[in-house]
Amino acid sequence: LSSALLVPLAAKPADHMKRGRLSSFRINWRVTIGIFLAFTVVSVYYLSTPSVMAFRGYLEWEGNDNGIFYREDAPANGGRFTVLFLHGQAFSSRTWDDLGTLKFLSSHDYRVVAVDLPGFVKSKDAEQPRTSEGRSVFLKKFIEKLKIDRPVLVSPSMSGSYALPFIFQGDQGKHLRGYVPVAPVGTDKYEESDYKSLQLPTLIFYGENDSTLGVSSLRRLRNIPDSVIHMMKDAGHACYMANPEEFHEKLLSFLNKL
Repeated sequence: LSSALLVPLAAKPADHMKRGRLSSFRINWRVTIGIFLAFTVVSVYYLSTPSVMAFRGYLEWEGNDNGIFYREDAPANGGRFTVLFLHGQAFSSRTWDDLGTLKFLSSHDYRVVAVDLPGFVKSKDAEQPRTSEGRSVFLKKFIEKLKIDRPVLVSPSMSGSYALPFIFQGDQGKHLRGYVPVAPVGTDKYEESDYKSLQLPTLIFYGENDSTLGVSSLRRLRNIPDSVIHMMKDAGHACYMANPEEFHEKLLSFLNKL
């Protein structure tokens, strides 16, 4: 009788251990699946986020190795197309770097180039073009040297003296994919009919508190047929400085539709 009682008592520990191993197996299987899924999500994220190549340096210009300074962030795949940033009188290509504009747009699959215009900051030794024709030629040559195909041109304030001649003189406007003026100078040099005949997708930025160039440039630029206007609230002349996130998101939305 006692030996008969010992058999089931001896078997119970073995059953318990078996159940423990099965339970452990189930737990380990869940952990393995969790790790696999986490790895897959991370892998997909890195595969879907384009690796970006960054450049900060000079473009040889008229025999001068340290001619025109520019910054470039570009996805390894080249990106959808190029967005070219000019700058205002008190700013430079560094402005767009500091605001995170190059990083933001390149992470969304755009090649981004920002230039120090001749005579400014790191391009201070390059001779400034003295005529509107000369500024148009400069922009044309810069685009050609960097092998940029139909960029979107972002032109704030002073840089309107480069962008507008480039757009209106000859057929240069046909070499652009889009135009983003930010209260540019020089809009008064062209007629209303010039703006109405311009076939170029345009996103017009201006600051709510910019009562000078913001107002006067808008009055003319709004005649561009394929144009969208965005006023940045509580912002001055350099409205992109007041709210970079808003500026970036509106610009990205515009680019994604081109």
